Amino acid sequence: MSSAPWLSAPHIPWPNVRGEARRRAVGAARKLGDLELEIVLEEIARLGGPRLVLDLRDVADEDDLVPSEYFSLGPGLQRALKESPAETLILYRLANRAVADQLALQFERQSVAARGGNPAQPLLGLAEIEGVPTALGPLPNYLEPVFRLLAEQGDLTAADLTEHLGTPPATASDYLGELHRLRVAAREREGISGGGARYRYTLAL
Repeated sequence: MSSAPWLSAPHIPWPNVRGEARRRAVGAARKLGDLELEIVLEEIARLGGPRLVLDLRDVADEDDLVPSEYFSLGPGLQRALKESPAETLILYRLANRAVADQLALQFERQSVAARGGNPAQPLLGLAEIEGVPTALGPLPNYLEPVFRLLAEQGDLTAADLTEHLGTPPATASDYLGELHRLRVAAREREGISGGGARYRYTLAL
């Protein structure tokens, strides 16, 4: 995976997606959100690459999208990408917190809370609002300081996390790995002097 800043990754512009969805909607008995998801997935397949940006900054008012569109572009998109062998990570570029809140609400509704001894199964997205990384959805409490530190530093290894927060090495590796599994951090494998390798996790915008 490239260590280049995330915002240098290819962008999928929202006006293009919305325009094509409206064209396909003519005479079709399908929800606009389903068509938009279809188009975004087509663009992801066309562009390729480990990281892409869904640029929604043209959505200036949260009421410009209906709940079904927020669902399709949020949880619907993340679920589709999880099932893809390409392992593409998506960053949502958003105009404001109000739009982020609507996306986060859909992630919250689609997440599974811990119950009956079964662990929680959060569903999350990663957003950028005015240059600040933001987790959309129910980020587990124990991961919040890890995410904050990663956002501040730009990138971290497990050893860095141990140094900054005093997290035991094995736990630090697990916590950073979970941020990646939850699709709110990218990672790349790097060699270590003297032999071996480690993962470096990044939120560098």
